[in-house]
Amino acid sequence: MMWCAVLVALAVLIWPGNKSGRLYRLAYRGRAVDSAAINEPRYAGSPRVGVAQVITSAIARLRGGGTLVEAFEEQSSRRFATQRITVERLITVFEQRRLPDESPAQVLEAARGVTAAAVLSDELGCQAVPCLEAVLTAYRQMRLMQNLRSQACAVPKATVGLLSALPAVTVALGELLGARPLAFLLGSPRGVVCLVLGECCYAAGLAWMRALLKGSGL
Repeated sequence: MMWCAVLVALAVLIWPGNKSGRLYRLAYRGRAVDSAAINEPRYAGSPRVGVAQVITSAIARLRGGGTLVEAFEEQSSRRFATQRITVERLITVFEQRRLPDESPAQVLEAARGVTAAAVLSDELGCQAVPCLEAVLTAYRQMRLMQNLRSQACAVPKATVGLLSALPAVTVALGELLGARPLAFLLGSPRGVVCLVLGECCYAAGLAWMRALLKGSGL
């Protein structure tokens, strides 16, 4: 009788119907499985990982067997209205994921590059992965050049800010020391002439420095 009871217990445990029913409910008690959620692809949120990382993830998705549209749909929070890559859609995706130090101009350049790669792949039949890798390399080089330019111009910009505030600081110190520079600048003809000439030179210097910074792309 004891062996019969043991065999019956083992049969209950290993029987296919009970395994797929009772044991499944014991292991997943309290969890509701939504079949629609399983069949429908779910997209993650939009953490700001950067444009380069978005393109890198798209390349990995393409190597895994996905399409170009699917690769960038996974980087967004929704599907595209049509199975087509456009600059506007890529700008939306990149804006959701770009880093704080990535500018809209960089996002636009990346979107144009990816769109050109998509058009080249569709019309000429070439593989999309090498095209996206070329876009990724160009984007990283652009970011590197802009970072190096920003670092090179950081000290001159700080010097310009200090020199811009120096005239006002000098006048304030003169007033504290009792030299009364404001009375001279505003209360005598020679002072007014000096004030006007100084303001003209000050404005010309600021305009010149702004033109230099603008010419460097900052």
